[in-house]
Order: sequence, then structure tokens, then C-alpha cells
Amino acid sequence: MLTGSKDKALLRETWPAVKDAIQYLRQFDSGAEFRRTAAILTRPMMIGWSKASAHIPADCGWQRCGPRRKRLARSPIRRRRRSITSCFSRGQKTYIGKLWNGEYFRYDTEPGNQDAIQTDQLAGQWYANMLGLGDLVPHTMQVSALKTIFDHNVMRFGNGTMGAVNGMTTNGTIIDNPEGKEVWVGTTEAYAALLKSEGMKAEAYKTLWGLYNVIYVSKGYWFRTPESWDINGNFRASMYMRPSAIWAVEMVKPTRELPGK
Repeated sequence: MLTGSKDKALLRETWPAVKDAIQYLRQFDSGAEFRRTAAILTRPMMIGWSKASAHIPADCGWQRCGPRRKRLARSPIRRRRRSITSCFSRGQKTYIGKLWNGEYFRYDTEPGNQDAIQTDQLAGQWYANMLGLGDLVPHTMQVSALKTIFDHNVMRFGNGTMGAVNGMTTNGTIIDNPEGKEVWVGTTEAYAALLKSEGMKAEAYKTLWGLYNVIYVSKGYWFRTPESWDINGNFRASMYMRPSAIWAVEMVKPTRELPGK
């Protein structure tokens, strides 16, 4: 992560490209909300899971740009710092206002997904933590969402023995679409890394144990670890690369310890 403390020459050289890239993305914001319209610009993470323009995977990723640009602008290039901070603040306000329901972040604003809990809803925060960028959303919201995911997507899927399913409803029903009903190994590892960074070690290793149980015990995938599997153990894409995200669990250091942990 370039902060400008020791790498000012490279920072000055790359700053114009960073600024132009973010400015290009902003043209797809709707109105003055400063929330990137997901359906237009990037390939959504969940192709088979329909979404409205305000939805978690894209918007949480877009939120990451704010702290990164603030860091870049803070050192040798200060003129746009106020504009960058304002953009991030307005984006954060819209993100929370549209998607936070008091317990977790909704998958999108569509009524059909009102009760959908997505494991990957804090992916942007996980990445921000890895880079030391700070909170994209208030910490109390992060903890609440992490606990909700654990209680539903981990413990209600295969009785907590198969990892974190991508999508689960509040009543414990698995989301019925090609990707929502799957466990993605890399996604589960990223979620576990975020749990660990928040001092929720027991939950992190319980989640990871589910992956171990499927890969090495109940299904015997071993070194042909796939991208994903469903509740019956049917898998896709063996020898996949995303399970390499396991190293994120080793790289992360706890940033906070929850009371009683």
C-alpha cells in the first residue's frame, strides 16, 4: 500500500492515473448519491444472482476507493483531499441508508432479496482491513453483520460442517439460485479472515473447519480442492485458484478484541 511516507516519487507518477480511473467510475453514479451503479460497469461477482443497481458486491468495492484515494491524496498531493473525503462520506451514507437493515447489509434493494444474507457482504471491509484503510462502515455494523452471517450461512448450512454458503435467508432457507446455494472456498476463507481480524477467533476457525471437513474428510477432494460445492457436495472447478485465499487468514492480525474473547 503506497502511503507517500517513503514512496513519494512513485506516488506522484501514479496519482494522475488513479485520479482519472476514479473520475471515470463516478460518471456511472446515479444523481448526487455517489454510489456506483452496479449493473453498468463491472462483472458482478454473482452472475446468477439477480440484483438491483444498489447491491453489496459492487457498492462495497466502490466504497474501498474512498479511503485509498484519501491516503494517496494526503501526502504529496493535497489539493483534492476535501473533494475525495466528501465523495466517500456521501457514498457511505447512501450505502448504509439503502442496504443496512439493523442487523446486516441487504444483498440489494429488491423486495425479493429482502431477507437474503450474503456471506460476502463485507468483502470490501476485509480488503480495507488488509490494507489498513480503516472502517468503511461503522464497526458496530460490521460485528452485527459478521455474527448474522455466522449464525445463518455457517451454522444453518450442513449444521456448521460445510463452510459458509453464499446465500441464506433469515428463516434458514438456502437461496435458490446457481451461486447463492454454493459454498465458495475463497469467499469462506476471506470471511474467516475478517472474523479473525475482529477478534472472533472461535467463529473464524469453526468456519474454516467446515472447509477442512468437506475437503479432507467427508468428500475427499484433497489437492483437487474445487471452487465451490453445494449442500450435497456436488462441486465445480476442481484444482481452483481461489482457495489460495487461505493465506489471508495467516496474514491478518487481530485489529480488535471483542469483550469476552
